[in-house]
Amino acid sequence: MLLPSSSVLPRILPLSLVPVLISGCDWLTGPGEPEEVTVTVTSQQVSSAVLITSQDFLLVEDPECVGQEGCPLITHINSSDTTTVTLPYERTYRLNDRLQFHSRIFPTEEVVATIAVNVKIDGRDWYNDFRELQVWESVGVRQALTFSYQFQAATLGIP
Repeated sequence: MLLPSSSVLPRILPLSLVPVLISGCDWLTGPGEPEEVTVTVTSQQVSSAVLITSQDFLLVEDPECVGQEGCPLITHINSSDTTTVTLPYERTYRLNDRLQFHSRIFPTEEVVATIAVNVKIDGRDWYNDFRELQVWESVGVRQALTFSYQFQAATLGIP
């Protein structure tokens, strides 16, 4: 086996590290800002659903337990689109500069039905769930499948 002389190694070694350093950036910081969200909704029991989507919302602590450990976050929607969709349904949404997406889905009819929702972010499975939804969750509130996503860049401890 022929090995390069010791004087050649210092020149070759830095060049061989370039691909590792370039790919290492994604490994350290993640793949970068997401561009799109794809939502797929299916059901065997109903043929349509109400789909509420938003890219302008805040996630805030429940006012009943602010500051307490385990306090759930509540979605406060600033603006949204509400549509009735025919199932099966699939649509890709371009993310805006807020890099967030919220959806809430329930049957248009007041019936108990199982609905399946799959959400992909930039083609990667992010959320995949199905549930038997009762008609009412509480007085005046429909039971629904809800998904919220908000991108946060890794900072590696750098302010």
